[in-house]
Amino acid sequence: MIGRTTIFAAAVATLGLLQGAVLAQTDWGYPVLPAGCTGGAAVPGACDCTATSGGAVASSAGAYGDPYGPECAAGGQFGQHHPNCNCLRCRPRHWWASFDGLMWWGKGRSMPALLTTSPPGTAGILPGAAVLFGDGQVGNRLAGGARADFGFWFDDAETLGAGARVWGLDGSSSGVSLTSADGSTVLARPFHNAILNAPDSLLIAAPGILAGHVDIQTTSAVTAAEAYLRSSMLSGRGYDIDFIGGYHFVRLDDDLLVDTDSVSIDPAGAVAVGTEIDLVDTFEARNEFHGGQVGVVTEIRRGCWTLTGLGKMSVGNMRQTVIVDGLTSITPPGNPSTITPGGMLALPTNMGIYTQDVTAFIPEFNMNLAWEYNDWLRLTMGYSVVYFSNVAFAGDQIDTVINRTQFNGGLLVGPARPDFTGFHTTDYWLHGMTLGVTVTF
Repeated sequence: MIGRTTIFAAAVATLGLLQGAVLAQTDWGYPVLPAGCTGGAAVPGACDCTATSGGAVASSAGAYGDPYGPECAAGGQFGQHHPNCNCLRCRPRHWWASFDGLMWWGKGRSMPALLTTSPPGTAGILPGAAVLFGDGQVGNRLAGGARADFGFWFDDAETLGAGARVWGLDGSSSGVSLTSADGSTVLARPFHNAILNAPDSLLIAAPGILAGHVDIQTTSAVTAAEAYLRSSMLSGRGYDIDFIGGYHFVRLDDDLLVDTDSVSIDPAGAVAVGTEIDLVDTFEARNEFHGGQVGVVTEIRRGCWTLTGLGKMSVGNMRQTVIVDGLTSITPPGNPSTITPGGMLALPTNMGIYTQDVTAFIPEFNMNLAWEYNDWLRLTMGYSVVYFSNVAFAGDQIDTVINRTQFNGGLLVGPARPDFTGFHTTDYWLHGMTLGVTVTF
């Protein structure tokens, strides 16, 4: 899903870039020189009417009846555009398209201890065992993504426009993949035994008992789309302040997969040597936001430089869905597999699909500095912060208190644990740098 959004954003921005290049080379979009813009001496600080129109050079000087002529300072140099200036070098922007690469970090997500090891002869039981994965924050490393913003103005004075923005973050992934091919390294999955009311573990690999492999993966990804109107609030020499308002959609997904594969190597064990025992636990959290947004966009121009700031607030409904599932597969040598519902963390007492709706707000702040390479292309760099007031993550939905009578499809005897008594939610933020291009034409 993220990949498609990223490709779409890149395609839109590339199309705008190519179209802008054609406009710049052919002078399409330049207004026809008015009849009154001929002859006369150059007026210091006024619009320079020297330009190319329709492939022919028409030269003159002075502000040709433009009430904002003096606002187009520095002879109409790039970056001094005023939306009401008729100077050819300060011609109105009819369309815009921007593309940014994102280099962002997230707050991090909580994860219980999922894998431990300990010296041979012990069972990887906490607190004495060493944690190989979990027991802290995951997903707080750099993640990449893309963002595209495109739109148009309804009038040359740039008083009312419409736009759309999409962005996606490929997400932050963490995990571990370990193998104890001969069982010499202890690999265990810790939990709290509901029957004994004491720490316990499920062995995946142990000397003389089991050889095993563990694969744990957790991923988080974000997709967002917006449609908005943009209206001028205040403008003057070298600056604009616009109001924006519209619709905002966000999808934040967080997944956890724990997949273990053990093979019996104990001749005196409960199962025959060579019996394969596969356990799979999956926890999926979906956060889908639909709401309205309002905000302010400010542009400050000086020479070839433009500083743009965006501040906005979105409020709406966040639908949260958690999916808990698991299975166990036991395959004796030369016999078909027996598959039963439930792994280790995901068992019949907590497996299922759960949903809830909550009110959430998403403030966002962006600051970009742009350098105008020419009159249609800007190179940009900036910083962005996005905050989510209420989200559900997969790791927060795990109950580590387990009644192991349910293992391998057994009937429940005693407490119904693990359970799912309700959503565990938290806030979340993303922030980081952006690099990109903006095309205006």
